[in-house]
Amino acid sequence: MNRYCLALENSKIDISFIVIKALKIIPHNNLNWYILELSASGLLESNILKMNMLELTTQIRDSENGIKLSFEQLLEIVKRLDSIDECFIVGCNFENKKSISEIYQKKNDYIYIFDYFDSTLFKLNTLNLEYMTILLQLLKKFPML
Repeated sequence: MNRYCLALENSKIDISFIVIKALKIIPHNNLNWYILELSASGLLESNILKMNMLELTTQIRDSENGIKLSFEQLLEIVKRLDSIDECFIVGCNFENKKSISEIYQKKNDYIYIFDYFDSTLFKLNTLNLEYMTILLQLLKKFPML
């Protein structure tokens, strides 16, 4: 199976905006989603999520292998984000028991890997060519990339 990769670094536009857009256009799926790192701002509380941003980031920080979410829960979080400083989010067909470094060693096991570091580097790895094609079409609207 082919893996498709995208990397954005030191862009002249707000990469946080691109990360949020990339997460918002993930096609509906039944994957297991895990957030292993998140530093972001926004108002989270909703009917689906019964926690605020501080509670979410604390829960992520205290978890060994990230917090598990459904696609709907992930989308609800993403829709409510104003900005992201850092994140590490994966989508897979199994129960994740791996750390970030272990995930990179076994990255072909993951359908999606979103890695956004220090507001300057965004790396996306995916097995979904259709998704990558849609994302690249969206990015063409940003000539400064």
